[in-house]
Amino acid sequence: MLVEQTLPAGLLERNWEALAVALNKAGPDKEAVFLAKVALALSSMLPDPGRLAQVIEVALRDLRHGEQE
Repeated sequence: MLVEQTLPAGLLERNWEALAVALNKAGPDKEAVFLAKVALALSSMLPDPGRLAQVIEVALRDLRHGEQE
């Protein structure tokens, strides 16, 4: 898991499904823009800018780890 899970597993699964459906609707040519908009909207809900920096670093580290496999 990329970050500490604070949501119940069922809610996390529903969120995952909603994002997957929305990505399909956005289409491959617009998925990066869609994800950027979602990320910006969610980041605006974080009262601590340091938390966003932590999430970004963890996600980048996870990407690098995935490339090594």
